[in-house]
Amino acid sequence: MTTGTEPMLMRRDRGRAWRLSPRRLATLLTNLPPGAISLAAAAEMLQHENFNLRYHAATMLSQRGDREARLIMERALHHPDAPVRASVARHLDGFSWFVAEPMLRKALQDADARVREGAVYTLCNIGSAPALHLLTEVLVDEEDDVLQAAAIGLRKRTTPDAVPVLELTLNAVDPMVRGRALESLGANQTHEAAAVVRKALLDDPDPDVQYDAMQSLVELLADGVLREVPDLIDGSSGLYRHARLRGLLHACNYVGVSIETSPHCEKILAALADCSHDESERVRLQTTYLLAWIKHPRATEILEQAVAAEADEVLKAQMMSIGVSLGAIAVD
Repeated sequence: MTTGTEPMLMRRDRGRAWRLSPRRLATLLTNLPPGAISLAAAAEMLQHENFNLRYHAATMLSQRGDREARLIMERALHHPDAPVRASVARHLDGFSWFVAEPMLRKALQDADARVREGAVYTLCNIGSAPALHLLTEVLVDEEDDVLQAAAIGLRKRTTPDAVPVLELTLNAVDPMVRGRALESLGANQTHEAAAVVRKALLDDPDPDVQYDAMQSLVELLADGVLREVPDLIDGSSGLYRHARLRGLLHACNYVGVSIETSPHCEKILAALADCSHDESERVRLQTTYLLAWIKHPRATEILEQAVAAEADEVLKAQMMSIGVSLGAIAVD
């Protein structure tokens, strides 16, 4: 019996039956074992317009990895909707390489970049020698979104066989994609990666990419990079010099590289002394940060001379503030 004063949440519309939304169904799938759902239902969900439903259906079929699941995935690769094909291409890593390779090759020839991108992520997840070799074949002259998939997919790979793939991603037009590739190379921790990063640092036309390359080189070589620093500074100018100085400071700070205790400290300080008189205000200001950060008497001396010689009063005040805040210049 109801009184009519119950909260509105207690009332139900008798004319509407309760239905499970696609999003809630996708959430339920995450808690079910792969064999708990019929293949017919999985095939229907794989073609649904809801992304989450397609994602989890493809995941379950990949986890099954049997003949029936393979046939469903193969048929879905011929679906007219690109999102369906992309969902399949992204979840082929549950099958053996013998089974997955033909489907991956088909996905990599798809006209829609999203499908190729999904296949690239899958190849990165597989990570076997044949998978990485296939990546080196298909990434030549690829679109930036597909190249970015390889850069992200191999970001935790610490073996030399990933380096040729990541080197191809440096051919991207978008500087942000090249920056992502350099981040992955910096985490690779191999000598082969260091050679590729060094080349990007010297040749890339974008200062922001050179900044990323400088950080990655420090991550790869640690204290060993300091031997190269004087030449890297002297061989640059303008925005490129500013980018290299900034990358050096940031990476040495978070990696824990100590310049003041290095046998190459004097040469680095000599290069920084030249930078303190650079025609670019940005370079002079960035040099101030480095000199104030390096706890060495000669660095302090160069910094004080640079502050005294600075003609721009606003920049001079900034340099003084940096020196004081980092403890390089004492305040009377």
